[in-house]
Amino acid sequence: REIQATEGEEQIVRLLRRSAQHRLARYRLHLQEDSLHRRLNILARMLEDEGQMPTWEETDSGRYLLRQHHCPLLKVAQHFPQVCDVETWFLRELLQAPVVRRCHILEGDVACVYEIGDGRGTIAPKAR
Repeated sequence: REIQATEGEEQIVRLLRRSAQHRLARYRLHLQEDSLHRRLNILARMLEDEGQMPTWEETDSGRYLLRQHHCPLLKVAQHFPQVCDVETWFLRELLQAPVVRRCHILEGDVACVYEIGDGRGTIAPKAR
């Protein structure tokens, strides 16, 4: 909060993005698989190591749903919801696929749920 008070909200977003870029570089070392299905398998194991309790499934439409049942950054996100936007960006960059958050722990859902496209089309944004 001190950074936000002295440097402004933009500095918070820059710090969050920089941290996510370092995380992205680490994760990319392990996600060299060509299929999105295999990348999601590996990603789920890595997220589990972070304490996120992930599950994922392929839908009938060929898209994927990634659920994060636990958020180790929940307390931070309650004060800085930008953390959640950066997480969506991180997943999009890492998987090189369209990603839209459909459910959100901060909004009272039991998990953060991300719909992940196969890269062949777009995903409609979440209705507000």
